Amino acid sequence: CLIHKHWDLIFKFSARKGVSVMQKRTGGCLCGAVRFEVKGDPEMLHACHCRNCQLMTGSAFAICLYFPEQDITITSGDLTTFVRSCDSGRTIDIHFCKTCGSTLVWEPAVLEGKRGLAGGNFDETDWIEDLNNIWCQSKHNWLEITKGPKNKQQGYSSEDFM
Repeated sequence: CLIHKHWDLIFKFSARKGVSVMQKRTGGCLCGAVRFEVKGDPEMLHACHCRNCQLMTGSAFAICLYFPEQDITITSGDLTTFVRSCDSGRTIDIHFCKTCGSTLVWEPAVLEGKRGLAGGNFDETDWIEDLNNIWCQSKHNWLEITKGPKNKQQGYSSEDFM
């Protein structure tokens, strides 16, 4: 798969520039049982408007921030996993709090070594900005997003990063 072959290039291209690296960011679930820490800045971040992300969050989109898996630590609580199949045939492991059901972490098979964290679960969120928008073809009609080259009707393709 051409996209899978170029994910490292995609991450390097889409890494945030000009943002001071915070040593540690923290967050957790609605009930407070699950807490996490993450080091550094996300390598990629976007708002995903696909139908599956709408169903997963119960909202219009999911804010996805991807970090190297070794930079994320679950510091307390227990997660339950749901494995979802994608149209591509690949899977995404979705990890959520056993107590309150908050989605916290996802691991798409296509992004080996990367884990996504839900943007809304961070304690401080004012640093999250300049998002790409993907799967805009399935965004809610009432939602207006700024038009631009970072908005994709579907997901990323390798051409986006060449």
